[in-house]
Amino acid sequence: MEKLFCYQYSIQRYILDYVDVENKIAININGDYWHANPLLYEPNKLSKPQIVNVRQDKNKKIFLEKHGWKVVNIWESEIYWNKQLVKEKIRTVSLTAKRSVYTAQLGFRLPHCPPDWSETIKKLWFRKTKIKKVVKNRTSKIKKICFNYKCGKEFEVCHYNIKRKYCCPDCYNISNRKIARPAKEVLEELIKNKSMTAIGKQYGVSARSVKKWAIKYNIDFKNIMMFPKNFIKL
Repeated sequence: MEKLFCYQYSIQRYILDYVDVENKIAININGDYWHANPLLYEPNKLSKPQIVNVRQDKNKKIFLEKHGWKVVNIWESEIYWNKQLVKEKIRTVSLTAKRSVYTAQLGFRLPHCPPDWSETIKKLWFRKTKIKKVVKNRTSKIKKICFNYKCGKEFEVCHYNIKRKYCCPDCYNISNRKIARPAKEVLEELIKNKSMTAIGKQYGVSARSVKKWAIKYNIDFKNIMMFPKNFIKL
């Protein structure tokens, strides 16, 4: 069978998924949504892409059958959940036209009709979303202690924010700070004697971070840098 079947075989303007050139059998693998599986979607309730694809599939089928080809459509859902039906379709198409039966929904199949599994497909594809449980006492609050050891304040959180660890953004920033910020007096003294870049190198940060520290402490670093301690007035 591997020698007989070709993959992505082109016939004029159409490209077929699998083809048995000797027996003139064309097998199309179609997605349930994009090609509008009739067991799932009603013809009157199709989206624009589905309408275009269904029209193209019909034109391709008419063209191939006119030139003596047998067309078999295998759906995505059949490959996932009904492999036996796929095997039957491939076996049936190799039989003579008298022994095979053709239907608009399933294409070629054996004389004994396989059980209708349209309801099963719908349950597999269109699963109902889980209903969220209604949480009672939404206004109830839990008391927690701030994880910042310097703060240690007690604060309240709601049930949906139970993972919160800090009482305020400042405590969060302090606890997650990689480098300890110097005290206000120390920073002010450093600004008088050194440049922002030198202070940044000392603490392993950028000059911009040092400026942010000064702004946080309300230090007027511009005037201090203009008239440093070691500046001698003439």
